Amino acid sequence: MSYRDIRLLLESLFARLNAANAVPHPDEIWADYDQDIHPLLELNGITDEFTDLGNGIQLPKAIEAARLLQNLRQRFDTDGRANPVVGRIRAAVVEKQRPTRNVDRATIQATGDDIGNIVRLTPDSFTHFSRFQVEGWQRVLNTIHNREGIVVVAPTGSGKTEVFLMPLIYAIAQSIRQNPKHPHRFITLYPRVALLKDQLARIFRYVHRAEQEFLTTGQLSLLSSQTIEQGIIIGFQFGGICAEAKDTLDNRDIFEEDGTFKIVDQCPICHQGQLKVDRDRRSSRYHSRNVPSGVTLLYCDNPTCGNGSEFCVSLAKNDHARTCPHILVTTAESLDRLYLNPKPNFENYLRQLTGVIFDEVHLITVPLFFLIPSIWRED
Repeated sequence: MSYRDIRLLLESLFARLNAANAVPHPDEIWADYDQDIHPLLELNGITDEFTDLGNGIQLPKAIEAARLLQNLRQRFDTDGRANPVVGRIRAAVVEKQRPTRNVDRATIQATGDDIGNIVRLTPDSFTHFSRFQVEGWQRVLNTIHNREGIVVVAPTGSGKTEVFLMPLIYAIAQSIRQNPKHPHRFITLYPRVALLKDQLARIFRYVHRAEQEFLTTGQLSLLSSQTIEQGIIIGFQFGGICAEAKDTLDNRDIFEEDGTFKIVDQCPICHQGQLKVDRDRRSSRYHSRNVPSGVTLLYCDNPTCGNGSEFCVSLAKNDHARTCPHILVTTAESLDRLYLNPKPNFENYLRQLTGVIFDEVHLITVPLFFLIPSIWRED
């Protein structure tokens, strides 16, 4: 008995699920498969693959996840109906393998196409990428262009974040250059604030590189830039973000008294200084970048980091409605609360969205997950 036996069990269950486009009742599954499941439960380390449903029934977690998806419903309409969130379910057993990073950076950049440009968002020390990443970038770009949906599945450490985040930020930068009045806008939604904070430094890094590579005028250098034509606005919406920016700035869970941004440990560019807020809108930083009303600047306090380490951010619920961030970084719970009492312009912002990214979607709890589809109502 080994993981091979679990694979055979799941293949049998999935074949049944796919044929019927429905997950049988747990009692029915247990009656048909208990003789196959019992021996597996006696093996060390295997029980983590199963969930206890009570009454002696233990089923593979993958089957229980499919059953929950099948039963998800949107919020009830006024007439009492509730549409399913998931239509057809297809399940397959796929062995997890980390993609090999064997695609040379120089080879990708030599193409001079969108994928070659996306590679420019990474540090020069990134010399090789996996075929999964390269093909994933193209698929995500196609998804953005066609306004479709995509699901990215890969083991931990495979570079999933880069697969969706880099083409997203690249697409934003290109749209600002080509159509600044109607740029791409996205919401990146995380299941927990801790994961959001962990990913925020990456977002800062890729936004910085995108501005340096595609949204500047004049000669570029490694740690400084010339004029930013229009910055990529990053909006924050999680616990501690208030209705007004001045209240967020006074929240000591978000900012120190001296203006240090506490959510990231250090400047994501130089890794030496700290990000701080510039509260003086008459300063040269604001004038040199043409920062719009409602947008606040974060900057690195390390003098050697250069002017390139400045970020346009939206720090308040009311500012989101005015500034329409290109990237709104939030959690499911925070976004849902924001929508319950929005500024009038916030619905207009939602209508402008190119897409919504659910990171680590399997960690989003069911009560929050089935609320989200109703946030974007049809006109």
